[in-house]
Amino acid sequence: MAGYAFATPDDVAARWRPLTAAETVIAETLCLDASALLRARFPGIDGRITSGDLDPYVAVMVCAGMVKRALVTPDDGVSQEASTSGPFTRSQSFANPMRTVFLTAADTLLILGYQPGAITGKYTNDTVRVENSGPAYVYGF
Repeated sequence: MAGYAFATPDDVAARWRPLTAAETVIAETLCLDASALLRARFPGIDGRITSGDLDPYVAVMVCAGMVKRALVTPDDGVSQEASTSGPFTRSQSFANPMRTVFLTAADTLLILGYQPGAITGKYTNDTVRVENSGPAYVYGF
């Protein structure tokens, strides 16, 4: 099963807008990239889909969303720009300038399924402070 994309450019267009011919070509590659990333992050995802443990529509939705996020990035990657004429300040912020696909926490939750803290034995407000590690680091898991 490995090697096919979970989503197609048509799936991306259905969730966003019609794609240009150039965007369709890019979307095909990004769909394969996103699918490879899903398989790397969630080994056995194909088997979960085949067995019915994971709804195949979830994989399509997540994959298409990953591709859309990459395509939404402006061509130059600049998401924010500020200029001041005196004393000559200029600033730019970049958002995914390489147009790579990535998973969000929501994507991961969709693939893994919602698992309330009570089942795992953890509470969402548990914190651990790491002592003697420079500034106080708090991890909220």
